[in-house]
Formats: sequence, C-alpha cells, structure tokens
Amino acid sequence: MFRLKTLSLVAGLIAVLAVSVAPASAWWRANSSAEKEQSGEGKAIVLKSGEFVDEGAKFTCPAAGITVHWSIQTKGEIKIHNKEEKQLKTKEGPHLNFLVNWGTGCTAEIGGLKFKAGEVTVSECELQLVQQKGSTVATLGVVTQCQITIDSLCILHIPAGMEKQQGSNAGQNVGLNEVKLANSGNNQLDEVNVKGILAELASGSSKLCPFKTNETFELKGAEFEVIGATAV
Repeated sequence: MFRLKTLSLVAGLIAVLAVSVAPASAWWRANSSAEKEQSGEGKAIVLKSGEFVDEGAKFTCPAAGITVHWSIQTKGEIKIHNKEEKQLKTKEGPHLNFLVNWGTGCTAEIGGLKFKAGEVTVSECELQLVQQKGSTVATLGVVTQCQITIDSLCILHIPAGMEKQQGSNAGQNVGLNEVKLANSGNNQLDEVNVKGILAELASGSSKLCPFKTNETFELKGAEFEVIGATAV
C-alpha cells in the first residue's frame, strides 16, 4: 500500500512538472502598462517603418508619422471581425490586431520614377498577428483592406484576408511569414519581414501604371514595440 501511494505521489509530481515546462500557449495578454488593460488595447511605438517592396517598386512611410493602436481579439475567422460575437476585444486572447495609420509622409519609387510626400497615400488599415503554439514567430494577416495611391498613376488594393477553411490560417493575405516576437518586460518587440502580400491594381489607375493586375509585395525591415502586451 505504501508503495502504491509513493507511486501515485511520484506520478502527480511528474504531471505537475510536465505542465510547468509545457510550451507557452499561442495567446497574448494585456498587462498593467496597457492603455486600457481591462479591455485589452493600447498603443505601439514604431521603431522602424520598414518598406513595401516589389520588383521595381518601393514604398516607405516615416516611422515618426505612423500611429498604431493594438487590441487583443477572441478566436474567429479573420473575415468575421467584431461581428456575431466573434473576433471581439478581450484582455487575453489568441489574436493581436494592429490598426495602422501610415501618416502623410509616404514616398515611392516605381521603375525609376520617384514620388515625394503628398503624392503617395496609404489608407488606414488593420493587420492581425497569429502566434503558433510554443513559438516566437507569428504570421500576419490583413483584417481590413489597405489602399496605396500613387499620384494620379496607380491605385493598389491590398485586400482583406480570406481563409481557405475556417481556422486554417491559410489563404489570401493570411498566414504570411514572418513576424519575430520577443517579450521585453511588460512590452513586446516585433520584427516584421513578411512575404507574399497580395496587391491588386484597382480601377481608376492610369494606363501608364506599370503594375500588373496582381502583384506580390513584401513588408520588410519593420520593427515596433507593443506597449502593455506580451505573448504568453
């Protein structure tokens, strides 16, 4: 009997240890330094704006002019956003969204042509991070469409993400690699080098616009600090 009790105790200790060393879950949590801890939202600081690039094209927006508001979201498809009691704001959840205002100082280079600030606009849009369980890497998706307008020459749409299957994190403008994550105290540092962003040439573009109907962009070299949220 004593041996059975001892074995039971050992089994219990093993179970406790197994839980304690299990990989971190794929969620984010708001903490005391968040702007609105209870509702799971706050601001992020853009350290480096990075650049959108395609073959023969580059778009940049000054980091100082970009504002970012983050919010933690409950589970749900990326296309079902703040609807049907899904993808709602929460203090702790599986998705981290960024509402990005790119500012007014964006510039572009296309096929040797240069467009200065005031000639390039990037609309406010929302992006989403999905973290893989036990990983320090997240994928990126587009929640709401982004529009890039280059003078009177080109209008590009980066359409909202569409999953092939519910919960798959794969499809058009979802599951894009990669965003490296690193917690720093109560904050999170994110490094973005994402490939495969689909952009579409929109109606209203000039016949002289050098872009094709569809283009695949990269967002590379962007770095930001999420104030008051960490991956857990």
